[in-house]
Amino acid sequence: MKVTTEQLQPNAPQAFVDARRAATDELAALEPRVPKLTIVVKGADGQPSRDAVVTLDGVELSRASAAAPIPVEVGAHLLRARATGWKSDDVNVTLAERESQTANVELKNKVAMPVASAAGPAAPPRGLRTAGFIAIGVGVVGLAAGTFFVVRNNNKRDDADALCGGVVCPRANRDEISSLDNDARTAATIAWVGYAVGAAGIVAGSTLLLLSSRSSKTTGARVAPWVGMGSAGLEGRF
Repeated sequence: MKVTTEQLQPNAPQAFVDARRAATDELAALEPRVPKLTIVVKGADGQPSRDAVVTLDGVELSRASAAAPIPVEVGAHLLRARATGWKSDDVNVTLAERESQTANVELKNKVAMPVASAAGPAAPPRGLRTAGFIAIGVGVVGLAAGTFFVVRNNNKRDDADALCGGVVCPRANRDEISSLDNDARTAATIAWVGYAVGAAGIVAGSTLLLLSSRSSKTTGARVAPWVGMGSAGLEGRF
């Protein structure tokens, strides 16, 4: 069939022209020998079914193919059909060369349709509640650490001011004062990080505890704090 539809150029070699002519002759002789199968699908009421899905040897046929005679190979074939709530028995057909046959496929077997569960939504996992308490615990520790380092920052600055003793700091105390100032700045940075982690932990923990009291629609929710250079926050999925 492919050769018979091949488009040849006007100056195509004679061998190509002869091949197309031979293919046309062979196809004309072959087509009457190919078996033809017509499939008729009927519903439980005995009427033709227009919405059935038909498979031939496991391959789904288009609706147009299932409604018209189709060429098949010589030998045995297996037909099945299904529609909403119904299916057919297996139908076996065997066709010989040049034979045309009609196969009747009946949708007579009911298929159980899935039923939505009447049970209420499942309870959220216990891990959500546990994670909430852990996050709050982390938050409390972070806030406590932030407070500790705020106090440490103030103490270091007080010590530095005491060593300075006036507007101009004594040269002999400058190294010690500089060290105290550095310690104070470090304590301030750690304090900010502690407060950020603490706030994020408290918010995350409260959110997780709130989610744990809701229906299973929130199952799979996740909230986690994050801390970066000079920033902190929460990321989550609901």
